[in-house]
Amino acid sequence: MELQNAINQLSEIHAQISKTEFYRGIRAVPVALTGFNAFLAAFLQPYWIEQTDYLGFVLFWVTVAAINILFISLFLVYDYFSRETSFEQQKARNVLMQFGPTLIAGIIVTSVMYRLEGEILFYLPGLWSLIFSLGVFACRPYFPRNSFWVGSYYLMASVILFMLVPTHQSMHPWGMGLIFGVGQLLTAIVIYWDLERHHD
Repeated sequence: MELQNAINQLSEIHAQISKTEFYRGIRAVPVALTGFNAFLAAFLQPYWIEQTDYLGFVLFWVTVAAINILFISLFLVYDYFSRETSFEQQKARNVLMQFGPTLIAGIIVTSVMYRLEGEILFYLPGLWSLIFSLGVFACRPYFPRNSFWVGSYYLMASVILFMLVPTHQSMHPWGMGLIFGVGQLLTAIVIYWDLERHHD
């Protein structure tokens, strides 16, 4: 009985420690590449999507986001299964539990607004940026301290995109490209500066 209590206490201590350690599974280079992907998408969009094709705009950027998420996920899965300890894997699961609702919220909001169509779609870019910022803030216990500035950047970007709604410029390709491209590069810089630089 005492042995079982000791094991339970160790498990609780293990869970608490994992919540205070930074998660190192996300690397600077893959994140930076998603930023460059956003720039590339902004450049290509005018050639593939007509300016007034708002549904096409949504599908285009949802596809870009899905590619980026899949790309990052491949690195995360590799990192998860290549770790030697369950402690590191627990941190990965904690991050997923924190950020997962953000992805689900983004999917729900996008799906509902896509069905409604009309001018409500002009709010989507701002909502994407706002939801992403909330996800970054939710993961702050596991991310470097400077991740606060990443979350703040996406939060302020959402305000700008909302302000552009009346002019219909919130769906400008370079609005999305610059905001998410710069945001991902900023994230990569934070990861390198706070984690990888010292680790190396």
